[in-house]
Amino acid sequence: MNCIYCDAELADDADICSVCGNYLKESPEKEQEIKRDIVDQVLDYVDIDRRKYFEKSFRSIQIGRGGGFNCAAFLFNFLYCLYRKQFSILFKYFRSPLIMIALTRIGYPGYLHLCKVLGSNPIPLESMTIISMVWYIALSTWIFILCANLGYNFNELYFEKLKGFVSEQKEVRKYRDTSMFNFIMGLLILLFLGSAYSAIDPNAVKYYYEEEFGVQSEGEMGYNIEDYENSDYTWRVIKEENEIAYIEGNHILYGNSFLWGRRFQ
Repeated sequence: MNCIYCDAELADDADICSVCGNYLKESPEKEQEIKRDIVDQVLDYVDIDRRKYFEKSFRSIQIGRGGGFNCAAFLFNFLYCLYRKQFSILFKYFRSPLIMIALTRIGYPGYLHLCKVLGSNPIPLESMTIISMVWYIALSTWIFILCANLGYNFNELYFEKLKGFVSEQKEVRKYRDTSMFNFIMGLLILLFLGSAYSAIDPNAVKYYYEEEFGVQSEGEMGYNIEDYENSDYTWRVIKEENEIAYIEGNHILYGNSFLWGRRFQ
């Protein structure tokens, strides 16, 4: 065989020209570099345990078939984003829901306090109860849809993010490892929020409403209040057990499991 560069006569199995020194075949380094496409480079930033799954997903994205549904992203949603240190994806999907959840926490009591400060009449408690139910259902549905959408799109978003790491030549070790610490901290935040919400007295809004504004409706006072005679006077319910509520000359004394009343003339 002859050298393709200097036309020197060489052995048939020669790899390098002994005359000009050029490689007759691609060098091993160059051949390896050619074989490492963008997916191979991106996978350097993926932890070894899940590399096979993401390689299949990323190659599917590369040929336009989509990345498939990521069940872990759907089930663990923002915890999964924390675990993979994908904070941009986390804020993209859950920034608004977190704000709405925080507003829901102060919710109606905050609205009542604002009405008192402004001197305006609040929405009746019965109407606000219905509005609150609709709000919770809508918020829960919205979050569920976001989680499902995250499951469908996470792999593609993750691929794009890792391609950015490749182009910026970020340190592989820093971004490859997952963070169980982030996952645990996110779980603790969830537990804290859950305990904060579960600690709310279900009657707290009612007590606050009646203490601040009085009851705006007339009629039956409750299934556990006896000797209720007139419906033309306002009434108040006091939150603490075994306290006395005065209702225009009537006083009702109630205990742990029953209420009884007696009208004073």
